[in-house]
Amino acid sequence: MIELQDPPATSPILLPHRSQLADLLVSSVIPAASWASLPIKDRKRIEGSPDLVQQLHMLIERGLLTEYQAKRIRSGNWNGLILDNYRILDQIGVGGTGIVYRAEHRFMRQTVAIKVLKQTVAPNDPQRGRFVAEIRAVSCLKHPNIAAALNAGEIPNRLPGGEKAYYLVMEYVEGQDLDTIVCNEGPLSVRRAFEVVQQLTNALTEAHRHGIIHRDVKPSNVRVASDGQIKLLDFGLALCPRHRSTLPGVPMGSPEYMAPEQVRDASASNARTDVYGLGGVLFWCLTGQAPFPAPKNIFQCLMTRVNQAPPSAVHVRPGLPIYLDAVLACAMATDPRYRFPSAAALMRALALLPE
Repeated sequence: MIELQDPPATSPILLPHRSQLADLLVSSVIPAASWASLPIKDRKRIEGSPDLVQQLHMLIERGLLTEYQAKRIRSGNWNGLILDNYRILDQIGVGGTGIVYRAEHRFMRQTVAIKVLKQTVAPNDPQRGRFVAEIRAVSCLKHPNIAAALNAGEIPNRLPGGEKAYYLVMEYVEGQDLDTIVCNEGPLSVRRAFEVVQQLTNALTEAHRHGIIHRDVKPSNVRVASDGQIKLLDFGLALCPRHRSTLPGVPMGSPEYMAPEQVRDASASNARTDVYGLGGVLFWCLTGQAPFPAPKNIFQCLMTRVNQAPPSAVHVRPGLPIYLDAVLACAMATDPRYRFPSAAALMRALALLPE
């Protein structure tokens, strides 16, 4: 599935009268049951409109299409809006190798998130192997603080000789990511920050129990559901025991939260690597700042990160318990030997802090 651009301004916007609407119904882009539930007068108005833009606007108003679907239809190529048994409703994220969509099961009408490997990823690209590894990793993780895997499959490439792409269907979590929440609302209270870390600790403990190292623990990969529950997302960089696609000596991760050993050799990551990321998330929750701001020069950032001690949260936010700096220093020690051995050990240290 490849994101399509809007058509040129000179493109015609007239419908071939009813035929495209019929195709949308037959293909289930518009659910037949939802169409049938419209009052007859509304259906006749939509069918009778010769203008595509007006017709799409009416369909959006009546909840039969989303803005994203309408944009794809207006572009003239909307076949990708149906993926097996799922209707693609919206694009909610883009990464280096994958696109994440909000979708709905055509029969169950269950809302899900679908991550699709970009078909532009070359057959021999390690990203393809990592995507398959992510599918297998999350399929064995069943935990309330980890977004659940529901299904997976392949997409045949319509181009001659083209490579098939893969997709992963996941639980859709209504809410916002931790990065957005803190950006919009400011740092969390100490108590709420500890609650976030506690739930992330539970998620990481479960992943580590299966031998899976996340390697990209950061606020944007932490979803806060509308009821306050925390969900850890995106195991796209995970190191899995049965599928090690990371070459020795290759750095991997997000620079603002990357542990020093990920710079030297990401294939050597272990549970303490995720502890480092968890410490970075705690720093973000308490201060509203990344422990290491996004660099302009990635290479220079990676070289300095190897020996860079974590900053002081108390300096950024005076009034925080001073013991927090000691906990963060241990969670984000440059040498993993001096770090907490597990996320649970970090949480136990936080539990000892005075109120």
